Amino acid sequence: MKLNNEQKVMSVVLRKCWEDEAFKNNLINSDNPIAIIEELTNSIIKLPRGSKFVVVDQTKSGEVHINIPFRPDHSDMELRVDELELVTGGSSGLNEFKFMKIPRFECIES
Repeated sequence: MKLNNEQKVMSVVLRKCWEDEAFKNNLINSDNPIAIIEELTNSIIKLPRGSKFVVVDQTKSGEVHINIPFRPDHSDMELRVDELELVTGGSSGLNEFKFMKIPRFECIES
């Protein structure tokens, strides 16, 4: 499986946090964690307008965390022609249907 830019960036950040306690604490307590991540990964992170990047330490053993993501608004979502064919019977198999992913942020390699 090929990782997208966001997954690559988060992989680097998580690895660094697991290996470097000072880095992890700096990231958690920073007023600008995006700047720290951009410096570490040499990437540019773009958030949707009005969004805030929050870093939470979930590394304590004995604790289970549930992350409740935002509820997406599908009211103005349109299907591509190939997706429309799948739901209207133009395809031979339901296993071909791919769910649309809504990105939480975008990483651009600089």
